[in-house]
Amino acid sequence: MTRIIFFCLSVISFILIALVWPGQLKAAGNKYKILHIDLGNKDICVTDPSGPYQTLTDCQDALANQQHPGKFKIGTVLGSVPSCVPDNSPSASMTWSQCQDALANQLNPGQFKIAQAGTLGVTIDTCVADPTGPYTFSECKDALTNQKAGGGPLGKNPCEGGTCDTALGEIPTNPQALAAKILQIATGVGGGIALILMVIGSIRVLTSSGDQQKLSGGRDMIVAAIAGLLFLIFSVLILRFIGIQIIGL
Repeated sequence: MTRIIFFCLSVISFILIALVWPGQLKAAGNKYKILHIDLGNKDICVTDPSGPYQTLTDCQDALANQQHPGKFKIGTVLGSVPSCVPDNSPSASMTWSQCQDALANQLNPGQFKIAQAGTLGVTIDTCVADPTGPYTFSECKDALTNQKAGGGPLGKNPCEGGTCDTALGEIPTNPQALAAKILQIATGVGGGIALILMVIGSIRVLTSSGDQQKLSGGRDMIVAAIAGLLFLIFSVLILRFIGIQIIGL
């Protein structure tokens, strides 16, 4: 029992160290960059915390423009099929991705929203026409792509102001402040567990009535709880000593 108590409190301490160690905590949400793959000689969009693109579709647009340099306009091919064609006029302004968006909106006019649709019990998110929808067709496709990539749908940020109101109180969205909050909560939980175990151990000692087995078990529980609590405290002190003043590097 003593070893189990000490092990549990030690695990809490190691989790705290892992959470707040420099460089381990990354900002919420993905960023992207264009990566060249030698195998197959192609470029793809991959997640990168320091990438220059905030969303997957931004990266895909940049990649498309890289693969189709120059300026474009909406024209026709094969006589009547609308398509993006090169535009060499001095007033040309649209990149390939911008032309593709304009063409998609031309072929699918009106406003759209993301909604669930499906048949035979299979439901997927898709873009559907809605006069009050917040998106054009191209914007809806981009929002849907980013949502599937983990960026969530475009819209109002539920955590404006740098904090999210939760059942545990206001949780900051800044990575450093978030780590400090986690440290505060976990330290409180660990301390509370140690206190409860010390109380239980004390009760066992007081009610042992001379039973050496109960007396020894209660005493061991108190010692293990105190040792685990000290380990938890020193974990925080060590973190601060090596330069993390509550994540304030």
